[in-house]
Amino acid sequence: MQFDLTTLPQGAKVTTRGAGTDPTKDSDADPTTGLTQAVTVSGGQRYLDLDMGIVLPPPPANNYQVQFDLTTLPQGAKVTTRGAGTDPTKDSDADPTTGLTQSVTLSGGQRYLDLDMGVVLQTSSPSPSPSPSPSPTSSPSPTSSPSPTASPSPTSSPSPTASPSPTASPTSSSPSATTTTTASTVPTHSPTHHRPTGEPLPNTGSSAADGLIAALGGLAVLGGLLLCLVAYRRPGRHS
Repeated sequence: MQFDLTTLPQGAKVTTRGAGTDPTKDSDADPTTGLTQAVTVSGGQRYLDLDMGIVLPPPPANNYQVQFDLTTLPQGAKVTTRGAGTDPTKDSDADPTTGLTQSVTLSGGQRYLDLDMGVVLQTSSPSPSPSPSPSPTSSPSPTSSPSPTASPSPTSSPSPTASPSPTASPTSSSPSATTTTTASTVPTHSPTHHRPTGEPLPNTGSSAADGLIAALGGLAVLGGLLLCLVAYRRPGRHS
């Protein structure tokens, strides 16, 4: 980097290059050319330690005053009252309307650091954030009443089972004559018809069947007699 020495104030001098032990605070420019040493930087890298120190000549003996630029104050800021308080090193020295301080007389090389201006910054009170309204809680939905359970239907009584019929003990001591008689489990009852007194019996048609049976019986008897006669008359049958 090279500094333009022609822009220095009249009487200003460049300080010795690399003076001191802190490379971040020394002067890096050559006092005669204004050139600093070369540094290597990569893409996007910044190097801010190349600078040049100068020494200004002491001002001549005269009356001096300082003026502050009020247009650079923050919005809403106000200059405090001039000369307020009892300590001249801590009060404000500038005029609130012009920004000018009182005049001080300085001799050659003298320093005076007590000319200043007090400023009151506007502080905006933070607006209270509204507290969130509590969201209404939803009413619990009514639960449906449990439907009544159906009463159990009565079970039909079991129908009684018929007791097994006792088997008849054999009555004969002979093995071949064993007879088992099984009684009916359910007695059958013939339906009983009640006939009014004096009413004649109905004709069921059994008279013809009875006559036929009687005739057949007579024929069977006659046949038997004939067989007996024939057998009696055969030869060899007589004693």
